[in-house]
Amino acid sequence: MHKRQEKFRKIVFLDHILLQKMLKTKGSKKDKGDKGENAAVFYLSEMGFDIVDRNLKIQGGEIDIVAFRNNRFHFIEVKSCFGRTAEGEMEMSERIGIKKIKKIEKTALNFLERVGREDHPWSIDLVMVFFSYSGDLLEIKIMEDIFL
Repeated sequence: MHKRQEKFRKIVFLDHILLQKMLKTKGSKKDKGDKGENAAVFYLSEMGFDIVDRNLKIQGGEIDIVAFRNNRFHFIEVKSCFGRTAEGEMEMSERIGIKKIKKIEKTALNFLERVGREDHPWSIDLVMVFFSYSGDLLEIKIMEDIFL
């Protein structure tokens, strides 16, 4: 292994350790949601997404994360789950209903119009973050293009 690759692996490992420490905090429902969003941002960045905005609020709608990858905007809803593993994935994905998807769609279209990119490719994605009861990060999964 080259020294550069080894150094990169150490940095990623250290970043993961810092992320775990940061995620150990316990608190309110909002704190837990923020914890999931922080983990999602870290994961998405590792997967090559550029984070454009967080907690975007436009005309009554909100999008947890706006990201960009492969010439496409991704409007991402984050769902955090404590005390379940990815076996609860289906239940989590069902927590984002058609009404919520339509609201995200409207907010996404308003964002694209505001930045002058109405005809740009985009998708609505779901990131599911799974924590143990004690708050340890177990797993992160992404479902891309959930728009119906």
